[in-house]
Amino acid sequence: MKWTLYKDQEDCVNRCMDYINSYDKSPAIAVLPTGSGKSLIVSEIAERIGGGLLVLHLSSDLLSQNLEKLQNLNCEATVYSAGLGSRVISKLTYATLKSVKDLGKEMRAAGIKAVIIDECDRNFSPKKGSLFMKFIDDLKPSSVIGFTATPWYLRSNQAMTYLEFMTSGYGAYFKKVLYVSQIQTLVEAGRWTPCDYELYEISTEGLVVNTNGSDYTQESILQSNETQGINRAMSIRIQELLRDGYTSILVFVDCIENVKRFDAWLDCSAALTDETSAKDRKKIVANFKSGKTKVLFNYGMLGIGFDYPGLQVVMMGRPTMSLSLLSQIYGRGVRTHPDKKVFKFIDFGGNVTRFGRLENIRIEYVEGIGWSMLQGNHVLSGVPIGSKWTVEEVRTIKKTSRNKEVINPKITFWFGKHKGKHLNKVPVYYLKWWLEKISEEPMTAQERELFDEVNKVMRNKVLF
Repeated sequence: MKWTLYKDQEDCVNRCMDYINSYDKSPAIAVLPTGSGKSLIVSEIAERIGGGLLVLHLSSDLLSQNLEKLQNLNCEATVYSAGLGSRVISKLTYATLKSVKDLGKEMRAAGIKAVIIDECDRNFSPKKGSLFMKFIDDLKPSSVIGFTATPWYLRSNQAMTYLEFMTSGYGAYFKKVLYVSQIQTLVEAGRWTPCDYELYEISTEGLVVNTNGSDYTQESILQSNETQGINRAMSIRIQELLRDGYTSILVFVDCIENVKRFDAWLDCSAALTDETSAKDRKKIVANFKSGKTKVLFNYGMLGIGFDYPGLQVVMMGRPTMSLSLLSQIYGRGVRTHPDKKVFKFIDFGGNVTRFGRLENIRIEYVEGIGWSMLQGNHVLSGVPIGSKWTVEEVRTIKKTSRNKEVINPKITFWFGKHKGKHLNKVPVYYLKWWLEKISEEPMTAQERELFDEVNKVMRNKVLF
């Protein structure tokens, strides 16, 4: 049975096909929020190409979930995944990166010419020598399109922690944006369930940023939650929800130990962690979707790929600096269901206050700034997390920013894991760590020269 695409889906397919048929082979991304109909889009692209499409996944779990959606459309793809016990290449092949990492040349010989990367913002490293780049270098695809709902990375330098758009920054693999499906388009079309927010304000005073600036440390999250009584407040709210008749409540807890404690406390619940076997996980999820289990506690397991349109409540029990993590958790509740007019998102981490309401985020190309995430007239990307800078303020800062300082390529680390590497190619977290370490000790003339040069690099990495 042939499906009918929505206008935004048709527009996305057309943009992807124009790119595939063009001479511009720079890797590109398409931004597709939860509910955009990614499986439909992939199927339509595969049909129009006529063969030779590889859809690359990070894990067999994600592959299985996407394949099931594809099969629900009466479409078929072969699977190349060691974890799933299948190694077949066809005109539409779903594969995991680890299973095909050494098969780039073989896949090229088999006719694979275009690659779609699912969840392309997650662990497809553009660094030379990575699994992904070795595979791509061997395959030499004519087109690479990354699909993502969250087209940004969390970065940190000497000046700030910030969100960097995927096509920006030093060493970015993806060079252009093919298409953006805005969340508001889905909301207005009734393809995204509206949210009833419950926001609990917390103190961030005791939260500590980890060494690479990617999030708060686990230790400080647990201490902050304990000090502020977050888990107790969550248990009280869960009891109220059950009394009010809610039958499907998904809870993201702050650690494995607390997942187990919550589950032991409640009779109608189940628990999922990375310690749960694949067999038990499948049974637990099935019981939750059937209504046999009313509350499902998890830690780090169901943020991606878990689709249950009937889900009524999503509860987040930890603070995060990661907009991607917040978006993934929030996104579990947005799929539509005939019996669901709204879903509750209960935030015990102050996260929505930090980033704003997710359905209001827009991704646009802004003159003088580039591709950006916007919340109203405020810019979310390329600025310190939590700042409230407007588009005009960011434009002004960019116009008046100083020229970058010239880095002497002859001055490098003569020790350690980055020995001999150009300073521009050394990770920021390592530069920051070394500066802090060497500042505490007397320096030789050679160390002082390196210290000054590293500081130049760090100043250059301040976006403005």
